Amino acid sequence: MKRGDVVAESRSMSNAFETFGLSPKYNIDLLDLENRHRRALSFVHPDLFVTKTAQERTAAASLAVKFNESYQILKDPLKRAAELLKSHGVEVPGENGKTVGHSTLLVRVMQWREELASYRFEKELTKLETELKKRLDFVKSAFDGSDADSLPYLYLEFVYLTKILEEIHYHPLRKPHVRSTR
Repeated sequence: MKRGDVVAESRSMSNAFETFGLSPKYNIDLLDLENRHRRALSFVHPDLFVTKTAQERTAAASLAVKFNESYQILKDPLKRAAELLKSHGVEVPGENGKTVGHSTLLVRVMQWREELASYRFEKELTKLETELKKRLDFVKSAFDGSDADSLPYLYLEFVYLTKILEEIHYHPLRKPHVRSTR
């Protein structure tokens, strides 16, 4: 594709990975992604289409939207994980009102939450946080070596770990409460 010319793409852009010519995998080079995004947008910049037909301007704008949406998906770790599942034809747990029951994971999540609720010292939070961050790193690395059947479990674990780590971050032991004057 030359700058200023919108032509039918020969490659598919059915998912965010394909939009940038990337293999569907979780662990991607984010700097490479940023460079691909910038390069792609340089071909469809509105200034290049000022003298083109309305149809070409619309096509360029549509491509720019697709590039931007795909970039937002791939740069966000959780959205990228969901996109990975979709690219493998796996339904994302929690989407479309569908849930996936993994009792082992749910029991573990309840245990983490009970531990968190019982803590009285920040050092306890820090210890759990370190443990959960290591587990999250493991889950992220496991995405690329797993078969399609394991992806929903990894995704759910990713979601729960992220939520619990956020709870730890905002835990009352971490930050003093600010009292409302209402």
